[in-house]
Amino acid sequence: MTCSSLVREAAINQRLAQIQQRLADIAAMECASALAGGKGRAAQGHFDPERTRLMAESDDLLDEMEAIGGSLIFRPANLTPTP
Repeated sequence: MTCSSLVREAAINQRLAQIQQRLADIAAMECASALAGGKGRAAQGHFDPERTRLMAESDDLLDEMEAIGGSLIFRPANLTPTP
């Protein structure tokens, strides 16, 4: 991997961490809003466009990471149930 690829890999990992944190923040706000009776903007889908944009950006970054042969600093959760 070239030096510029290593720098890009680090930048991608940093941005993915930021996206993950923002998505967690949105989920927490939506949960709090729903628990408060669902009257808040968060429970009414206010963050849906931002979530969609962040998820698309995340997909693009993961594709770029794969193309440069980089590796993630964390691994996605295993969502497959174990028997």
